[in-house]
Amino acid sequence: MKRLRFKGKKIGLFGIAVSLFLLGTLVGNAFAQQKPIVIKFAWHLPMTNYASVGSQNLGKSIEEATKGRVKVETYPAGQLYKGNELFTAVRSGAIEMSMFALGTFATIDPIADIVYLPFVARDKEHMFKVLHGKVGKRLESGTEKNGTKILGYFAGSGGQYGTRSKAIRKPEDFKGMKIRVPGALAAETVQALGGAPTTLAAPEVYLALQRGTVDGTNFPLSSFYDRKLFEVLKYLTVANVSFDPDVVLVNLKFWESLPADVQEAIQKCTAQAEKWVYDEETKVSANYKKLLGENGMEVIEIPGGDKASWGSAIKPVLDKFVSRVGSEGKDLVDYISKEAQ
Repeated sequence: MKRLRFKGKKIGLFGIAVSLFLLGTLVGNAFAQQKPIVIKFAWHLPMTNYASVGSQNLGKSIEEATKGRVKVETYPAGQLYKGNELFTAVRSGAIEMSMFALGTFATIDPIADIVYLPFVARDKEHMFKVLHGKVGKRLESGTEKNGTKILGYFAGSGGQYGTRSKAIRKPEDFKGMKIRVPGALAAETVQALGGAPTTLAAPEVYLALQRGTVDGTNFPLSSFYDRKLFEVLKYLTVANVSFDPDVVLVNLKFWESLPADVQEAIQKCTAQAEKWVYDEETKVSANYKKLLGENGMEVIEIPGGDKASWGSAIKPVLDKFVSRVGSEGKDLVDYISKEAQ
């Protein structure tokens, strides 16, 4: 009898051990299932920029909307990658998500330059209409072929001109002026308008203007104020040459690995962030114009009706773009023009 009881005890202990093992396995599996999905979200703009604030808020809203199932690690101000490196990082999977200038794609898909074409968009509302239409669909198709997916667009301030000693009110005023530009398409625009474009890194512009090495510069409104260019410039021409949107991008393979409800939550949060940035840019730009005027610059607004002469002057830039990208480019430019009506 003692032997049987002892044997029964051994069986009972074995059963307890098996139960504990199974319980531990279940708890471990549950813990593994609860482990959050991590998204590394990086961008280059400083935290003071409205689009940067929008990105930070987007990260928080994704965490809230997914009830902690997704953890978003944010890296603003170029902490991880800068400029063109951001697209490469998302494409390779080094980071899952980023926000940067939409025109960056032009290096792999020249059609992306369409957002920088001068006066192709009537205003910001027009630009976003086509981004959520045929132009956006084409851009999204191109990015997905390169392993990434566009989630949304953040509004950028239009390109403006600041000059030292001569105001720009019409295309003829560019003649003989040396204007600093940020890139090739902006250079083509200044040249078509009769000016002499020159490329300088943004940090070098203040000193170049102070010394008279250049007569003016092309920048968004925020840069004129944040870089204190009102100290070395007299005139600000608000021409809204282009509306330069940023893009919120995610690695396609990572995106396709997410549960459908998480994808839906992220898309909804991005749409909300896009609207917030759009509205905030409107307020911020109005304030920058006010601040620049208060700091001694004469602010010259180019009325919509006056832009017809500017448009005819820059036609060679549009023609050159079409020659680079082919009939598809012409179709999209025509579509944008039609949507403006």
